Amino acid sequence: MKFRNIFVALTLALSLSTAVIAQDAPDANSFGNAKFGSTKEEVKAVEKDSTLVLDHNDELIFNEDSEFMGKSQNCYTFDKEGKLVVVTLNIINDHKDLANYIADYDKINEAFKQIYGEPDSSGYSTEDQELLKDPAKLAQAIKDAKVSAATVWKKENFTITHVLAEQMPTDDMDEETKKATVINSICHLVLAQHNSYVEEEEGEDAAE
Repeated sequence: MKFRNIFVALTLALSLSTAVIAQDAPDANSFGNAKFGSTKEEVKAVEKDSTLVLDHNDELIFNEDSEFMGKSQNCYTFDKEGKLVVVTLNIINDHKDLANYIADYDKINEAFKQIYGEPDSSGYSTEDQELLKDPAKLAQAIKDAKVSAATVWKKENFTITHVLAEQMPTDDMDEETKKATVINSICHLVLAQHNSYVEEEEGEDAAE
């Protein structure tokens, strides 16, 4: 199971749409260093300063350490024609103090606001509102799957969804992806998906 499918499972639980992100600039054709439509070799070229940890079927995963994101795994997924259609960031900063995951989440949200403006939606999802009143309990509640957080920016050609939730499930990952994937105490993900690909998938679902 690819990062993208795991992320979709999380966002469905939060009643949010699938998403696209452009990390450094609001360009519908780019995410970080890579552009949608790039080939594997083109992505490898722009990720030359990162560490390639998986080249498997239609997927590439790189480990990166950047000032903006900290430690992350950048997962690139390609369509049947070998073109880049999905990028997922698995943020893998390892914190003993769980509250630091919330600090990272807030920091990245603030950085995105400087680029994209105020989000279309943002908040914590839980059946126990009391958990939101105590910061000391909030991070543990996220780890225990009692609370999840999501922020969404909807743009003309892409959407950004930023999620903080329980640990990433691994049961449905294929073995190669599972070996390469770092699992944190709390799942901290951003998915990048071009709108044209979302529309294509929706068409396939309707046909079924």
